[in-house]
Amino acid sequence: EADGPFAKRPNPERKKTFKPQGPGQHNPTVSQLASQGKILSVKGSFGFVKAVGEEQNIYFKLDLHPDAKEGERVSVRYKKGPKGWEATKISPLAGFAQEDTGVEKKHQGTVISINTEKGFGFIDIPEDENNVYFKLAICKPRKPRVDEKVTLSYMKVGNNGKLAATEVWV
Repeated sequence: EADGPFAKRPNPERKKTFKPQGPGQHNPTVSQLASQGKILSVKGSFGFVKAVGEEQNIYFKLDLHPDAKEGERVSVRYKKGPKGWEATKISPLAGFAQEDTGVEKKHQGTVISINTEKGFGFIDIPEDENNVYFKLAICKPRKPRVDEKVTLSYMKVGNNGKLAATEVWV
């Protein structure tokens, strides 16, 4: 073990700080985030993606995905820009039926569990045996309670049949 001025010693003054990354919060230690979502609009040379779990839409330049269509399911990597979230990469999700319209079907469900500390919950829907995962941050106009009826839009995430809400209305 080293002794003298070069010996490693704990520094009680040094504090580790970490800000949790969440919708609308920028953590400079996180350079990029990733999610899945759908393209909401394409106008001229840019468009917007609604990502699962994000309140704010993600801006993208059309050169990232020149064949982008409204309603298309995509995988998106994004980062915090000067005016909000900006996409750095967009890829179509293979194996998903793409919608011709930007309108998602609304479903009815019942909130079955909520983890307020971690900011998520699950909704039971009658048309699928899988429960739908949701983030509390996307609920409008307020956060739901367990056993409360809600209206939601959701999408399949990955190939394992898991479902995630894109919008939840209480």
